[in-house]
Amino acid sequence: MPLSSSSYSCFLRRSSVVVLTVAAAIWSVSANRLVEEAFLELEEHAAAQLVPESGKCGELEFSSVGKKLGQGMEGVAYKADVAGKTVVLKVASPKHEKSLKSECEKAQGMKLAGVTGILECLASCAPPETDFTMAVLSPLVNKPQEFGLSIVDLGDKTASAFKRVVEIAAEMLSAGYINVDQANNILFDGDTGMPTFIDFGRARKLTKKGGFKEKYQVNTMLHDLLVTIVPEDLRCSVFSQAETAFASLQDSPAAKFVAPLVSEAMKGMKDKKSC
Repeated sequence: MPLSSSSYSCFLRRSSVVVLTVAAAIWSVSANRLVEEAFLELEEHAAAQLVPESGKCGELEFSSVGKKLGQGMEGVAYKADVAGKTVVLKVASPKHEKSLKSECEKAQGMKLAGVTGILECLASCAPPETDFTMAVLSPLVNKPQEFGLSIVDLGDKTASAFKRVVEIAAEMLSAGYINVDQANNILFDGDTGMPTFIDFGRARKLTKKGGFKEKYQVNTMLHDLLVTIVPEDLRCSVFSQAETAFASLQDSPAAKFVAPLVSEAMKGMKDKKSC
């Protein structure tokens, strides 16, 4: 029996749903496979190019390279010593060498501008006896806790931790730097709860008037730092602290192009919050 027009339309709709569902499943499997392959490539690279137990990076001599602290898509981090001080030795994964060098340059720029509470880059290099790029980073955070873009819970240390988060963010913005991904890259000391901002691969220093892209990045940075990762009962106090801390951006020459974007973002959040 031939299908009526309504039955045929229904058949087409159901078929489309099935096709889209199958396509989504295939895409999900493919995406997971790509991620797995990337991590395998990173593991193979790290295994094939082992960091020497000691050596030199720029003018710094490092030694006692040992425990692997962690790894991501952009590199592998190891524990090491420099002049009796425990540091992080980060080795860039394939195709991310330029990103690591850029991260170092931004961290060094922030340090020169007086920004505190960040993972500093002491040196970056490409040892001639290897085919990888690495950087010496400090300090090594004690018993680090990382929450990503989830609510931060440090017990009775949470409030003081966010007071410091606001201070570091204010220093960073005052120096003219923004980082859309910053809330996702904070390590908290396991004992004191104090935060350290890390990973400046997506950080930028604004040297000209920002447009839609810069507005989006500042909005996202501040919303994530002051709302997304903040426990609900602390949001009003943290926001109030940020308003006070960011008010001085107008007086910083380096924040000339950042200040208007921050002001607009804060106003937008204030209009929406209910404290």
